[in-house]
Amino acid sequence: MKNFFLSKCDPSPRNLLFLLSMVALVSMVSILFLTSLGIHRVYFKRVIASAEEDAVSLGKMLLVMEKAHFLQPGAEGLEVGIDKAAFDQVDGRWRQFLEPFEIVKIKIFDDRNRIVYSTDHSIIGKFDHKNKRLQRALAGHNDSHLETKDQMLDLALETKFDMDVVETYVPIKLENGKVIGAFELYRDVTRYRNEVSDAVLKTQVILGLIMVLVFGISFVVMKIGTDQLAKAQAALKEMAIRDPLTGILNRRETLKRGQIELSRISRHQALDNEHSLVVLMVDIDFFKPINDTFGHCAGDFVLKEVSRRLQKAVRQYDILGRYGGEEFLILLPESDLSNGLKAAEKVRQAIANRPFDIDGKQHPLTVSIGVTLADQGEKDLDETLNRADKALYQAKHAGRNRVSWVENAAAVQQSLFKEPAGQLKTSA
Repeated sequence: MKNFFLSKCDPSPRNLLFLLSMVALVSMVSILFLTSLGIHRVYFKRVIASAEEDAVSLGKMLLVMEKAHFLQPGAEGLEVGIDKAAFDQVDGRWRQFLEPFEIVKIKIFDDRNRIVYSTDHSIIGKFDHKNKRLQRALAGHNDSHLETKDQMLDLALETKFDMDVVETYVPIKLENGKVIGAFELYRDVTRYRNEVSDAVLKTQVILGLIMVLVFGISFVVMKIGTDQLAKAQAALKEMAIRDPLTGILNRRETLKRGQIELSRISRHQALDNEHSLVVLMVDIDFFKPINDTFGHCAGDFVLKEVSRRLQKAVRQYDILGRYGGEEFLILLPESDLSNGLKAAEKVRQAIANRPFDIDGKQHPLTVSIGVTLADQGEKDLDETLNRADKALYQAKHAGRNRVSWVENAAAVQQSLFKEPAGQLKTSA
């Protein structure tokens, strides 16, 4: 997995498009997820706020309507307390009054944290000293909180399961602002659960479609841009490795590929001793007089035509490059010296057997070729090229238009395939 992502860090247009697509995908998923959380939170926050508003209103209504039944005179004025004689009547009336407002439970506390009334009669008279939310209410503040109850009794004393309820604490204040107790009302908001889920789902679908459209258009634009970038990079790469005149590999790329090939065959030779590399160094005979006599345009034409013929004379997987000036380098992988010499003669004949059309006239042209075989264990291409250059010098010295070779570093140069005719005539 690590190597996969490392490979995608390669700054190619294809990988760039992949990374941008992954960023877009992660962004879409993140936006949808965070939006869902946000909508869910905002929606339920609004539900809680609405439940709190209703609870405050109900508290005020109860205070006005039932003041005589749960406000009793005390040592310091009015205090919260239910008239025992009217308890059953008050209890029944409150249950009937609160049911349409989706209230499933109510508690009333005095200022000492004691429950003086509850629709759950079993907890009346108990104290709740550790309830921080109750303390906030007794300090004069409303406090609402959403909870999910596994089960609880409603006003009709029926058990309900898996309920969402908003618990709201509302302070009981006298007209002078003094807090003498608190209401705790449980409002059933379970029905909003499906509404919220439905709203979140619809929002996700709409937002998802919008993002697919936006990112889809962006992807098309990025794809066009990366395709153009890929073409530009390919063109730049070709410019970096190709000779601008002949279109074949330039010197640097030829030597680079030659070194790679030498390293490869060296590894194979260490295993089976059957792999080898033959190097041909080709030089156009009497090229300078062509430039001097016919001009550089004619010289450029000859170089391009020689390159074209060399390409046709070698195998598809052989390496052909312009070594410099009128010199060319041909590397023959998986070839021995005998086959290399045959390939060299084929190259020589491809040039010598057909004259060149220069300024409307046919002019014969020849090449001299130096051949060598990379020694087993040879790691530096320069050593092999030096031997090929010596073989080329021998071919020139022996009269040109021929193939000479140095078999290995210790061998003596020899000459093969002489061509007595076809020398280029000059005035020099």
